Amino acid sequence: MFRLAVPLLLLVATPLHAEPPKTVAEKTDFKATSRYADVVAFAEELAKLSDRVKLSSIGKSEEGRSLPLMILADPVVETPEQSAKSGKLVVLAFANIHAGEVDGKEAVLMLARDLLLEKESPILKNVVLLIVPIFNADGNEKIDKANRREQAGPEDGVGVRANSNGYDLNRDFVKLETAEV
Repeated sequence: MFRLAVPLLLLVATPLHAEPPKTVAEKTDFKATSRYADVVAFAEELAKLSDRVKLSSIGKSEEGRSLPLMILADPVVETPEQSAKSGKLVVLAFANIHAGEVDGKEAVLMLARDLLLEKESPILKNVVLLIVPIFNADGNEKIDKANRREQAGPEDGVGVRANSNGYDLNRDFVKLETAEV
């Protein structure tokens, strides 16, 4: 019988400097925008790369999609109490309230990535940044080239202004008639 004196190790080749994640917009030269699943996957990838982000949710959309919340800070906080105790300024950024206006969604994802990949982020040392990258998740999933044709891109289409019940979420912060708000 043959025995190895030293355990056999399998070496897996991994790149020393993996490419940072890119948004759908970046991958397509801004011809397309992220779908709901793309946004969630991007946030999850950032959470794997950095311990300065905590993923959570602010609730569910009318169609039952979880509305992602990215909490960025150094050190990361997980609760409002921890945030208050940190003494840091808390900044809340909503994006994709009107799902046809996709620039903000892509921009906050890129901002989160860039802040989290910095070796030391002076911003995250002084601020707790709360990012809701896809507030109108249901409207976002209705991406179609026919939506907002007067808008200059992305050429593969955008979502719609209203949520799945026809409400403009940007107008609901007073009445509070939607699940999202």
